[in-house]
Amino acid sequence: MKRLLLLLVLLAIAAAVTGHMLISDRGYVLMQHGDVHVEMTLVFFLLVTVTAAVSLVLLTLLLAIFWDMVSPFQVRGRWGRYLARRRLLAGFHALVAGKWKQAERMLNAAAADPDWTVPAQLGAAWAAEQQFDETALEEHLRVAGEQRRGALPAGLQRAWYTLRMGAPEQALEQLQLLRTSHGDNPLLLVLTARTCDRLGDWETLTGLLPRTKAFLPASDYAALERRAWHGRMKALAETTDPAAERLAAVRQHWRAMPGHLQHDPALAAQYAGYLAQLGDGEGALKQVRKTMEHGWDDRLPAVLESINNVAPERLLAQLEQWLGVRPGNASLLLTAGRVALRAQLWGKARSFFNEASNAGSLVALEEHLRLSIAMGDESGAEGLQQRRLSLLSQSLPDLPLPQKRRQKDPR
Repeated sequence: MKRLLLLLVLLAIAAAVTGHMLISDRGYVLMQHGDVHVEMTLVFFLLVTVTAAVSLVLLTLLLAIFWDMVSPFQVRGRWGRYLARRRLLAGFHALVAGKWKQAERMLNAAAADPDWTVPAQLGAAWAAEQQFDETALEEHLRVAGEQRRGALPAGLQRAWYTLRMGAPEQALEQLQLLRTSHGDNPLLLVLTARTCDRLGDWETLTGLLPRTKAFLPASDYAALERRAWHGRMKALAETTDPAAERLAAVRQHWRAMPGHLQHDPALAAQYAGYLAQLGDGEGALKQVRKTMEHGWDDRLPAVLESINNVAPERLLAQLEQWLGVRPGNASLLLTAGRVALRAQLWGKARSFFNEASNAGSLVALEEHLRLSIAMGDESGAEGLQQRRLSLLSQSLPDLPLPQKRRQKDPR
């Protein structure tokens, strides 16, 4: 807007200067041909020249419009574009109505117009897919992909079809090839991320996630992010590499994990569990304590059951400290009982299992029963067995059962 105003001001100044020059020195123009001569003022000559130029331009435009209307070539082109639009619209409605064969025929005909080739061929490919005609589908996508700006939509539709047909590996190859030429297109990024999720390619997905955040709903992104980092850690911990290499990889993965996920109790418990399994019991205990500082979660204390290279008495002391804060917690009592078994503190283990079973833990009751049998306490084991059967029967649906028959009196 500022540039336009400046241009108008400059034109006004130029017109004023020119007008002043013409008024101060009118001058004249003489044109002579043989005996004919014409004499006029310079101002009048300039006005005639400008008027003639403008008239010539307008006449040229009018003649071009008239030629466009009467030219047989232009009429045929306009008629062709009109037919293409009609066929495209008819094909779209047939596609929506589920008339696949008709839709494919109309859309394929509409694709003859270069302006509609890409959308028409993509629609025809969809109709061919619904008819399970893979040859026609591939041909429609090939034609669409050869058009200007058609490679990306055709490639996306081909990859989406491949993914739905249960070949995520092939779909991911197609998408990665598209990314080399089309960069971080939003649709391409999202489809690649969902394909990695389907395939379980967590390494690729974790690297891709930051670029997809802006194109996914917050809840979908959070779930996808959590699955990716969880799956990647699980894959690193369960390879066939030596334990030391797996431990180093898991630690590096945890350090690279976004901070908000490191405070997720389930992921922290998973990480601590892998540390314990791979020989870093001290690191596992430290991680559990650190996470527990941000909030209690019953999944975290259970990690202590899998720590083998830390004295069980030390682990038990930590569990008893937590029990002082959360007395009667069934999960915590069960873990304390199992750690007490490892420390061979039979009486303490029995007490923990008994209290946990009273809190409703059937697993603690099973542990208590096993311990009583091992200790030779037959009467205690029999009572626990009856209690176990009673708890199990409470979980069964209430159904009619046969009545116990009374024995006849021999007299």
